[in-house]
This record gives sequence, structure tokens and C-alpha cells, in this order.
Amino acid sequence: MKKTKKTLLQGFWIPVFTGMTFMINPNPAIALVLIDRIVATVDHEVITESDLQGTESVVGNASRDQLLKQIIENKTILQAAEREGVRLSPAELEQALQELETRNHFPNREALRQAVAEASIPWDRYLFDLKAQMTMVKLMRREVEPDLFVTEAEIKSFYDSHPNKFQREQVRLKQILFPIPKDATSEQIEAIQKNVTLVEGEIKNGTSFEQLETLAISSFGEASELGLFKKGELSPAIDRVVFNLGIGEVSEKVQTPIGIHIFKVLDKISTMASIEETHTEIAEFLLKEKRETQVQAWLSRIQKRTLVEIK
Repeated sequence: MKKTKKTLLQGFWIPVFTGMTFMINPNPAIALVLIDRIVATVDHEVITESDLQGTESVVGNASRDQLLKQIIENKTILQAAEREGVRLSPAELEQALQELETRNHFPNREALRQAVAEASIPWDRYLFDLKAQMTMVKLMRREVEPDLFVTEAEIKSFYDSHPNKFQREQVRLKQILFPIPKDATSEQIEAIQKNVTLVEGEIKNGTSFEQLETLAISSFGEASELGLFKKGELSPAIDRVVFNLGIGEVSEKVQTPIGIHIFKVLDKISTMASIEETHTEIAEFLLKEKRETQVQAWLSRIQKRTLVEIK
């Protein structure tokens, strides 16, 4: 029986394959024989059916050919690391474990080990897979990063040729707010929700937002003009609502930690961000593109030196 385990600890995703066996017994007098079929070799290092089936269980929708290609690629990289003498030091592994503890809010190493154990992954196997992943990354960085840079001319060229990417939308808002005190009783909250329902009903009946401001104030609400906002300056819950409204439209109610809001969009303005504002964004995008291109070129070079046989 094949069993596939994985850990989704933030920062690393390490699939672990415990293996798959087929049991055959052509002669009842002969003990069961365990077989794990070889599906490919990479410079005489085998890839088994359990490797492939385990990866399929973790990845999901990828085809068998895609999965096999990924396993071959990983083995090719690890073999290149071995040839080049690239290894992970104990200090590097310890730093990675400490980062995992911090990102996942584990108070100590024992808590991390416990999380791994709860995923039914042997600790030694977890460390083995973590070291393999980090070794591949270390080699690729050594081979690719030294030649990776973006010039100011490339940044300016990208900015000039992609004006639509740097349009920044802003909205001017009014709001009606029904505050909910932190110590509000259930009765108070119920009364507030009734007032909100009353205002919502008036909106559906065609009452203007401006008329409802007076009604809201008389019902223990607040009304105010908030000003102009860019995406990201408001909470995600509010952003999702107001940036999907047209000019003059009124929102459904939006609840936040301070209360229940109803918004009206007074105006929408679209401006183009300056190259200074977008400089870091463009540089990171171009670096990512170049990194992917150079990694693929590097992989192609080492794959040409590797003997792969599909069974």
C-alpha cells in the first residue's frame, strides 16, 4: 500500500514518499517478494514507480509525463551539485530550521519535530528532503545569480512600453458608519443591526444617500466624506467592495472591527504612477523573468551532460 505524506510548514513544502510495493506469490511455498518497478534512470540512478506515484498523489492534476520530467530534473540538479561539490553545511541547515520555527510560530525545535511527527514523517527523512531542496537552490543560485542584474535602461524601456500596467485607480468616498463598541452587549448589537437594515431598505426604495445620512445620524450612526483613496490604503474587505463600484453607486454593508459601513463612490480617478514609484516593482519583475530564463538555459546545459533512460 502506498502512503504519501507531506508537510505544509510555511516556507518549505517537502513531499515525502514512503514507498509503494507490489506483492507477488507465484508459488504459495515461496515467501512474498516485494517489487518496486524502475521507470527511469538518471546517470544510472533509478527512479521507481513509488517515486512517481508518490509525487502524483502530492501534486494532483499534473500528468504522469510531467511528474516524471520533474523528478528527472530534480535528480539531474542534485547530481550536478554532487559533481560541483556543492553541499549544505550544518550551519545552513540549522539556519533554515530556525527560520521554519519563526515563520510557523514554533517556540522551539521540539515543537517543530512534533508538527513533523503529526504529519507521519520520520524526522530523519524530513531533514533529508529539506537538505535536498536547499542544495538544489544553493547550486542554482551559485550558477545563475552572479550574472543576474537589471539596468536602468531596461527599467525605463519596460515602463515606457507598458503604460497600462502602471495605471493607479483612486476612489473618493462617503460613508455611513454604525459604530459597534468593543464592549457592546448582544442587545446593543441587535439594535445596531436593525438600524442598518432600515437604512438598507431605504436605499433599495430609492432614497438618496444624502437623505439617509440624516436618518443614520438620528439612529446612532455617523456620516462623513472620507476623501480619496488608492488601492491598499483601505482594509482588504473595503477595497474589494468600493473598487468594484461605479461613480454614484452605493455599497452593500461592510463590517469591520469598528462597525458596519455603507459607502458611496463620489468619484473615480485613474492616474499613471511615476517611474520612481514603480522602479522597485519593475526591477523585481525583470529580475524574475531573467532568472527563469537563465535557470532554464543552465538546466538545458547540465541535462545535455546527463544520460537519462525512460523504461
